[in-house]
Amino acid sequence: MPLSDAHNHLQQFEDAGSILAASLSSGVTRMIVNGTCEEDWEEVAKLANQHPGTIVPAFGLHPWQVPDRSPDWESRLRDWLQRFPQSILGECGLDRWKEPFDLDDQTDCLRIQLQLALELQRPVTIHCLKAWGPLAEVLRSFASLPPFLVHAFSGSREMAAELAHMGAYFSFNGYFLHERKASVRETYQSLPADRLLLETDAPSMLPPEEYRAITLPDEQSHPANLTRFVTPLAELRGISREELISLLEKNLANYLGEA
Repeated sequence: MPLSDAHNHLQQFEDAGSILAASLSSGVTRMIVNGTCEEDWEEVAKLANQHPGTIVPAFGLHPWQVPDRSPDWESRLRDWLQRFPQSILGECGLDRWKEPFDLDDQTDCLRIQLQLALELQRPVTIHCLKAWGPLAEVLRSFASLPPFLVHAFSGSREMAAELAHMGAYFSFNGYFLHERKASVRETYQSLPADRLLLETDAPSMLPPEEYRAITLPDEQSHPANLTRFVTPLAELRGISREELISLLEKNLANYLGEA
């Protein structure tokens, strides 16, 4: 059965073509490839043009990249989104984990991107680390929100419930299969079934060794690892692997507005 990686950064690999070929061979037939800054939006666009139907391009300004943005970043972002009508906006968000950070500046950029997504009617992928309260505050301030995915969600059950009420999707990452992430796995047991997605965040968030389909140097995660995350997530949810894959594909179609 086909699998989709709801969040990765294929453009960050030195040999993205070989990585993609191996992923396709493993059964990962589609992936959302997220740009994080102005410098890599063009690389995401090239991959989308080379692999239509396989690559869903996403263009966004990651909170880590906010300090280095150009004065015309917003117009450039709008341009890429309009060039690719099938694209989504991402990765954007808030982060108080990586220092130094300017949360006010990050918040301004997030608000701009959410407003742009509403205007262009695009789904959004959101990054959040150690900024759950501020993120919820931003989202509450909008009268309406675009469909949004909180990738690799690692917040509390209470925050998950609030975000789900706002319409959030949540993508499980194999990194959470590390023994020390038991509390995060428990949260994914209680998330609404119709909001679950699956991701690798490759080349980041390397899973435990036994959940790696392909081993790469430099502690990089491979998108093909997604195939190893399905069974443990299905066990967490108390359903079969086949039921989970069907659910994940249906949820992704809903998130992307394809259903």
